[in-house]
Amino acid sequence: MKLKNRVWSRKNISNETQQVQHGIFHSSVEQSSISKSGEYSSSKNIQTKIKKPIYKRPWFVLLVVFVVLCILISVFNSHKSEKIVWSDMVMGSMLPEPPSDKGKIYENTKEKLWIEAYKVSEKQYSDYIIACEAKGFNVDAENEDYTYEAYDKNGYKLELSCYDEELSVELDSPIKMGEIKWPLSKLGELLPEPKSKNGNFSYETDTDFEVYIADTSIEDYKQYVDNVQKAGFNVDYNKNEKYFNAKNTDGYGVTVEYEGYNIMLIRMNSPDKNDSLEDDITVTEKQTESTTQNTTTKTTTVSTTQVTPAVLTVKNCPELKKILELEDPEDPDVKKFAEEHYGDTIKFDGCIVLKDNYSDYRKVYKTRYNIMFGAGNFDENSQKGPNFRSENVGDYEISGFHEGQNVVVEATVEDYNENTTIFTIDLVSLKDR
Repeated sequence: MKLKNRVWSRKNISNETQQVQHGIFHSSVEQSSISKSGEYSSSKNIQTKIKKPIYKRPWFVLLVVFVVLCILISVFNSHKSEKIVWSDMVMGSMLPEPPSDKGKIYENTKEKLWIEAYKVSEKQYSDYIIACEAKGFNVDAENEDYTYEAYDKNGYKLELSCYDEELSVELDSPIKMGEIKWPLSKLGELLPEPKSKNGNFSYETDTDFEVYIADTSIEDYKQYVDNVQKAGFNVDYNKNEKYFNAKNTDGYGVTVEYEGYNIMLIRMNSPDKNDSLEDDITVTEKQTESTTQNTTTKTTTVSTTQVTPAVLTVKNCPELKKILELEDPEDPDVKKFAEEHYGDTIKFDGCIVLKDNYSDYRKVYKTRYNIMFGAGNFDENSQKGPNFRSENVGDYEISGFHEGQNVVVEATVEDYNENTTIFTIDLVSLKDR
């Protein structure tokens, strides 16, 4: 209906414009001028000029050109390379010089070196890893397709990645360790104390803390994880060779990781605070006094407010049920649902369609992933529902899950992209089914 009105309006405007051009509309405005004697004299009637549409005016065209040029310059500068003088790098002597001196310097201090080198081939990347190993970065080394991580004998940590001919080099100085005191809060009481008292707290509050523990071998790490599980942290747990994440029955969460170089990371947090739900019915009383016939009138207005359930499911949300059964991910109902339920939490039976490594302009991350979900059971030939995707998901959140697995997805609605048909959701939890 709106489209018809818009066409109709343009047609009328076009007719009126044609009438003006044929001289039907004119102005009888009298132009006046002042003579030297101060008397006014009138000029002849003049015809009103037709104003050009704004997009045909010279200043508008120039403005558009200027904006486009600014965008192009911004994009160019965002990836503009600079010359990397390796001798100027504070910690440069600890590493071999990268194969390219064109790139970008992000940080150059005694605590951290972080640069990117452009136009680096796969062979140059492989050769650079070998050169770094020769420099001593071969302690607890992990070499995967696009990434390499290792320490040297003094605890300096090296992280390399190469993606799309861009080599990222990050070198961090050792974490400063010292004698620590285990937290006396409830969080500290719930967890067993580590064997080593040598460490460093990143932060510590009443609701969470993070601490690095030194002098912890991989065997010590495994024993500590066993102790944590015995302390009751065995709900919704994920566990692999160097990572453990779980909750206890009260909702307290713990993460334990083996970082390498005999360092263990412990992260503890209290349960998430649930937002209190609003009442289903809001009652507003308005009292008005009237002096008519000495009568006092009391008016009570009752208005009902529909409250969205804390978690939307196919049982309490017909709109969710509808989009999960769709054959076409481009159906307009998908966009409508995303817009109307932005920020809401949804929960549905789905499956993992695709699991690949997350990457940004710097590198490909080996422990972070993009996950594509479908609705219902996995079918390699066809999949129902929207193209759900969760981005930058940590390994600890999906450890043990794989493509083709049927799962229960709980996530927060973010947005829907009409061009890519991707429905972005923020993963809250994932369970096998």
